[in-house]
Amino acid sequence: MTEAVAAGATVHSKVLFPLFKEPGADYIVDTCTEVQDHAITTKCGQTIEYDVLVLATGLSYPIFQAGEEHPTAESRQGFISELNQKIAAANTIVIAGGGAVGCEAAADIKLRHGDKR
Repeated sequence: MTEAVAAGATVHSKVLFPLFKEPGADYIVDTCTEVQDHAITTKCGQTIEYDVLVLATGLSYPIFQAGEEHPTAESRQGFISELNQKIAAANTIVIAGGGAVGCEAAADIKLRHGDKR
């Protein structure tokens, strides 16, 4: 999702869906209801066997979800465009939080706006 902010994409599906096309990888977006040795069960009843499991436990990005502040897709797209304009206009950008998403955001911004500190 940081790609959408740093690159200024206004349709997040252009950013999100290409990630699901990585060769040799299956991406399943569902709720996990049970984890067993080498298999999980999803909310829709699908059992998926695995060798290695990476489980994302409910992370969400509220700016991409409908809510009181941004109830429509147009409102969320406008927010992302405005944020991208602020990034482009800034000399220095502070990212609070140095976790994986913060590091990814910093790298994306530096890649697209090499003059930013």
